[in-house]
Amino acid sequence: MFKDAPLSTLIDVPLSHIPQSVYRTALNWLEMPPVKLEDFSAFVLRAFDQILVDLEAQQGGGDDSKSQASSPGDLCLGLYSWAHNLLPLVSVSSKKRCCIPQSMDLVLQFVEEILSRPRARTILVDGALRESDPLIPVSSFEILVRLTFPAPSARVKSTERVEAIYSLLKDVTLSPFMPGESNALKQMFTFSLRSARRGIVTGNPVLAEEATSIAIWCCVTESVDCFEHWDILYRENLEASVALLKSLLGQRRVFLRLSTSPSDSLTVNQTMESFRRKNKRAIAEGGANCSLYREADKYCTLISKSLSRGSGGFKLTPITAVVLAAAGAAAGAAAALVVLA
Repeated sequence: MFKDAPLSTLIDVPLSHIPQSVYRTALNWLEMPPVKLEDFSAFVLRAFDQILVDLEAQQGGGDDSKSQASSPGDLCLGLYSWAHNLLPLVSVSSKKRCCIPQSMDLVLQFVEEILSRPRARTILVDGALRESDPLIPVSSFEILVRLTFPAPSARVKSTERVEAIYSLLKDVTLSPFMPGESNALKQMFTFSLRSARRGIVTGNPVLAEEATSIAIWCCVTESVDCFEHWDILYRENLEASVALLKSLLGQRRVFLRLSTSPSDSLTVNQTMESFRRKNKRAIAEGGANCSLYREADKYCTLISKSLSRGSGGFKLTPITAVVLAAAGAAAGAAAALVVLA
């Protein structure tokens, strides 16, 4: 049933493949009078355990080594199912909160059971790297962040439980993106920048700090193309943009890494210049945010200077970067002609 199939095709399991023990238990349970939600939660977890046991027995054929080899796939499938189907049922918007505590308890018990398995972190992170379809999509990670970092007055009993599993699930989500996933990366950056702004304006510094760190991960670790996307979001997320600029300025390793790539440096420099044009225009127009634009302009200037010093004092301006790139291309062409000659 589960052999050589992508996770996305395994969510809707045909009834004929449900283990008989689970089917009979479910049938008996449905014929009983209404039960409490706590009993329902316990039943679902017992069924989940039984499914894993039956899968290991069926795929392993009694061989311990084969049973152990099937477990990683089972864990990845379980987390995929949870992130794509159960977690989205949790509403954490400011206007609507439809998830009652008992339902939230069930959602958390399910994923806690998965994460408690031996070597769960290694298996799930490795699984996230192998699968073309992410175990945890960006939309589900957004829900997870909101659950983990609510406003201080909105904390509930389940908040601590979400905090306990957040680090592992974040590692799974932020495993290196597959090639061609630029849209997902832009979605992640947009969400993180807007979350940072929400944290700042609502007085939730923990959310602001976490969202800012995710935005830096998007820009620096994954793709500097996010700087160009940031240029589009800059003015509408000014508070978060200032915080992100300030945070970038304090990380010297960022400039050392960026300065090794002329194209990356050019992208960052062009973005800083675009920011400065926006800043000057806004300051000239006046308004309530002039002080923020002035602060942002100061950071943009310092970032450009830090980037130019990152390669040992050699100033890398946009024009210089273009010249270097052209020179490199010309040198490559000349070398090719020599070889052909």
